[in-house]
Amino acid sequence: MNFNSQQQQLIKIVEEELKHPTLGVTEQILEVHQIIYESNQPVIARIDDKREKEAFYIYLRLKEQPYYFVIIIRTENNQLAVSASYIEPEVRVYLSVKSKQLTAQEITNELTLH
Repeated sequence: MNFNSQQQQLIKIVEEELKHPTLGVTEQILEVHQIIYESNQPVIARIDDKREKEAFYIYLRLKEQPYYFVIIIRTENNQLAVSASYIEPEVRVYLSVKSKQLTAQEITNELTLH
C-alpha cells in the first residue's frame, strides 16, 4: 500500500470515528468542541507515523482552540482501527544554535532535525 492510498484509508477511518464515535473521549470532545472542516472533510494538521511503530497519530484542528484533537489509529489484527483519542496542546518550540566550527547542515544532522 502506498502512502497516498494509506493516507486516504486513514482519513476514512477518522471521518467514521467523527460521525459514529466508538470512543467515549471522542464523544466528549465532540460535545464541547467543533472540528474544522474544509470541503466536507476534517482539516488534518498532520499525520505522525514516526511516534510509535504501527500507529498513526492524526492531528485535527479545533475551531478557535490552541490545541488539537488527536485520533490514534493502530494496526490491530492486520487492520487499521481507532484505538485512542485525546487533546494535545498546540506547542511551538524554537531553537537557536550557533557554531563557528559546524555548518548549519552539520548542526541539523546532530540534532536529527529533518
